[in-house]
Amino acid sequence: RTLPASSDEYRRLSAHFERTGAALSRDRFTSREKNVQKSLEVLRIERVLLPALASKYRSRVREIFVSRGGSCEPIPDCRALSPGSGPTGADEFGLNEFLLYHGCRAASIDDILQTGFDTRRTGERNGRFFGRGTYFTDVAAKADTYADSSSGQKCMIVAHVCLGKVIRATKAMPSLEAPPREEDRHCDVSQLFDTVVGEDAAHGGVLDHREYVIYDSGQALPSYLLWYRHADACDCFRCRPALGTRNVGTPRSLLPMVSPPACPELRSAQYL
Repeated sequence: RTLPASSDEYRRLSAHFERTGAALSRDRFTSREKNVQKSLEVLRIERVLLPALASKYRSRVREIFVSRGGSCEPIPDCRALSPGSGPTGADEFGLNEFLLYHGCRAASIDDILQTGFDTRRTGERNGRFFGRGTYFTDVAAKADTYADSSSGQKCMIVAHVCLGKVIRATKAMPSLEAPPREEDRHCDVSQLFDTVVGEDAAHGGVLDHREYVIYDSGQALPSYLLWYRHADACDCFRCRPALGTRNVGTPRSLLPMVSPPACPELRSAQYL
């Protein structure tokens, strides 16, 4: 169902979205400097109930809990939103469970709600910097880059993601089909990390903002559909031409959109 704008749940999600939506970003993928500040405005937030995917997610979280024996090392300076009372309690056990953003084509959303995130479709548009996984971020401005528009509106998926034990990557690892193996100095057994965290420049990496990459679709559960638009004050490269051709004070909502793709009918989700 659509969350009431007065609810604590809505306020918490929208505040984080709009704050990280204003994080300084690169103008385009090829830009070097983070010199653009977007302005994203929440229109509505819908909470979705997906019983089959929730069961799969709980099962995967239990596997991580058993293999890790409880708490995982926290991620330094993580700005992701804590899930609070999530569907599994993974956050209480220190398994690095967060609410993360996933931007994608509007046409892909219905499939994700039906069958979950599909790592086989990774890189169809934007390459595989950390291999064949599903990519998330804790910065709405970054996820917005991958979401397309319909009639001036965009839709972003907010998912519960259980990261477990992570390896922090400071350079590209495009050949990955699964997380790398970790070597345990105290025994002869090795196992895979659960997640790759692509580091930003502030933490020794090359990205403008962190990326969280999972290689098992069971580690992520779509939980919210967040509908939003670029506000009139937005300074991204898609909005800037419109600003230069309109009279000051004319809302962007009155400007013509350039060939927006059709937004699918979201039939598969059950709403609480």
